[in-house]
Amino acid sequence: MIDARTVLGSVPERYYVHNEHRGETLHRSAAQAIHRDVIALDVHDGARVLEIGTGTGYSGAVLAARAGTTGRVTSIDISDHLVGWANRLHQQRGLTTIRCHVADGMAGYPPHAPYQRLVAWCTFSGLR
Repeated sequence: MIDARTVLGSVPERYYVHNEHRGETLHRSAAQAIHRDVIALDVHDGARVLEIGTGTGYSGAVLAARAGTTGRVTSIDISDHLVGWANRLHQQRGLTTIRCHVADGMAGYPPHAPYQRLVAWCTFSGLR
């Protein structure tokens, strides 16, 4: 496996959080917190990861880098706007191992299950 710090440094944070076509994303997680959590998640090459809370797409790109060319990251968010932008940015970078979908995190994303790792960067509104 490639060193975690090398992988984390290979994903251009500014591309996702201040893209020239999208503008700055004001509400986002700090890169240091994302890095810490991704390292703790211990994603291995070839892992299938579910990310709940697509956000800017940056954290998903980091997860995809950690999962390597044989891994797969499925990212879901309730915002079609965020999902659309994240997919566009991933595609522009040539990332093929991550795909974002509009879905409710309470239900996960069964079509791509099973997953070896799951991360949630969001809050929920309460039990239904």
